Amino acid sequence: RLCALESALTAPVRDPDGNSRSIAVLVWVKNATKTVEDHGSLLRDLAAAARRAGSIAARAWLVELDWWAAVAGTPLEEFSRERARRGDWGLFGSQNQADALRLALVYRYGGCYADLDTY
Repeated sequence: RLCALESALTAPVRDPDGNSRSIAVLVWVKNATKTVEDHGSLLRDLAAAARRAGSIAARAWLVELDWWAAVAGTPLEEFSRERARRGDWGLFGSQNQADALRLALVYRYGGCYADLDTY
């Protein structure tokens, strides 16, 4: 999965007229401190690869996830509250919760979502 992040950070980004454009990659994590502790050297390697590729316009941020802030004001807020109240996200709980989060973020910020294994 981090290979896809490296590709996003190092790929030249141009608009239809050939002008360079900036990109931003947000990586939503549960605990940014732990993520850096566990994967710091890999994250530094990704940053170095982006610099080597001349992709100075690319930026990546680790963003700590606040579940309730992410779903607040979206159609998934009440659904999430009901699931939390019942303590049940279904047979595939983590995947269902992750899917709900993706939908809430696209609803809130726009854009599109694609799994890293989407071709």
